[in-house]
This record gives sequence, C-alpha cells and structure tokens, in this order.
Amino acid sequence: QTCLPFCSADRGQADDSAGSLRAAGRWGEQLVYQHLLLSTAGAASVRWLNEETESGLGYDIEVRQGGKLTYVEVKSTRHARKNVFHISAREWELARKMGSGYHIYRVYAAMDPGRVSIEHVADPARMLESSQIALCLAF
Repeated sequence: QTCLPFCSADRGQADDSAGSLRAAGRWGEQLVYQHLLLSTAGAASVRWLNEETESGLGYDIEVRQGGKLTYVEVKSTRHARKNVFHISAREWELARKMGSGYHIYRVYAAMDPGRVSIEHVADPARMLESSQIALCLAF
C-alpha cells in the first residue's frame, strides 16, 4: 500500500469544515451499523455506541456473535478514494491489544448514496505486521 499526500488539489468539491466532517463520520457510522445488522441477519447483537453521543472508547460499534466480541471502528470520508485517515493512539492500542477482535470499516463517499462504498479491514495490527497495510506519519 502507498501513503500518498492528500493535497488540497485532490479534494474536489467536498466540504472539509469541522461540522461537515462530523456529519460524514456520523453518517458513515450509521451506514456501517445498518450494514452489520443486515449482514448478521439477527445472528449477532450489534450495538452502536455513538448513537446518542461520542463514546471516546477507541471504537464505535460492538458486534457480539457466538460468545465472540468484535470492536468496530468506522473511518469515513466524503471523498471517493482517500485511502489515508487518522487513527488515534487509543484506537491503535486497542487494535494491537484485541487483534482479530478489532476491525476498521472505511466508508468512501460518505453522504453520497449513489457513490458510497465500504472497505473492511480485519485485524489491522496483523495486517501492518505482514505489510498488507502501511502506517503513515504526519506533522
């Protein structure tokens, strides 16, 4: 994977104001929550922790299926191809600690139902160790 700078020239028409970013994040979380409800077809308990207010726990959704608990972090962008995103120290610490029990869902083109897509990353810490994903630093 390549971490390329995401320059303002690449941003297109998307609004990157703080309010718009929060709205896109919430929209993406709701989309992934609904996706998980439908894809588990009642075989799992799916709980959206941020439905009322931001939990600050390092993940957004819990999926409990057959005694197994999976922590889901949702990362949304209004851009159709922006593959770089921020992950907090708390989120990364939890990803390393939980291993296969931590998943990231990347929502592209959030708030645009005609273009939206979702990418699923299971066990990002293992994927980093096996060079399937890359870690990028920014100042």
